[in-house]
Amino acid sequence: MWRLLFLAAGFTLLVWLAVDLGLERILEMLGRVGWQALTIAAVYFAYQAMRAAALVASVTGPGRLTWRGALAIRLSGEAVQFLTFTGPFLAEPAKALLLRKHGLTAGQGFSATLAEYLINSFVGAVFAIVALVWLLGRNPEPAALRVAIVIALIVLSTFLITAGIAIART
Repeated sequence: MWRLLFLAAGFTLLVWLAVDLGLERILEMLGRVGWQALTIAAVYFAYQAMRAAALVASVTGPGRLTWRGALAIRLSGEAVQFLTFTGPFLAEPAKALLLRKHGLTAGQGFSATLAEYLINSFVGAVFAIVALVWLLGRNPEPAALRVAIVIALIVLSTFLITAGIAIART
């Protein structure tokens, strides 16, 4: 019932935006992006697919979660996040509660969702550190930019150490 309600709300919002912006303007914007829109959609789908796989791997206990079910939960959570503009504060608990339909308790659902979110944040921090080290190696100007990069590296490294300790203790 709730899925249908959210689907109807999302479809209604899509129709409203299409009417408000106008089909001609939407097609013009898509025309500017060109075929790269398909590349963007494919990369986003791959990202969601990998996060769904991480969610499946994060489920412990008697509940059984398929990749397809995890993908549906991920996309539902993303819809909540983008439609409500609450970021992960409402989207992640929504995903955890959706896991109850797959035989998990609320605690197991929140644990799996938190583990998947932490894995995603951990990988993102690693990629950011690699990119920032590369950028720092190119000796960027002005000096304030180098200082900002070093501060970001310290913050990201602190996060990785803290997250590594949390992962090791679970």
